[in-house]
Amino acid sequence: MTGHEGDRVKDRISVLLLTVHDFLKMLGFCRDDMGLKLSSIHPEVGYQPLVDWARFEFGEGTALELFAESRPGSRKGYALPKGKCRDHRLSS
Repeated sequence: MTGHEGDRVKDRISVLLLTVHDFLKMLGFCRDDMGLKLSSIHPEVGYQPLVDWARFEFGEGTALELFAESRPGSRKGYALPKGKCRDHRLSS
């Protein structure tokens, strides 16, 4: 996404998607240790909040979404738009 500041254009991350090996551990880390607030937005069909998917809001349109790697049909290996995103795979 792009935000405008006068005549300058500023790029920013709007949603960061992470596929994680240990979903519950990462969920606890983000929610309990980092104090991030869970979103009230519901996932797309097939995902269960706090079971294999979670979304944390940072404010001003920025969010972090966690996906369980072990979930059948998970986003592991999902396609990214060419030229728009870089795939930086992290393990939890």
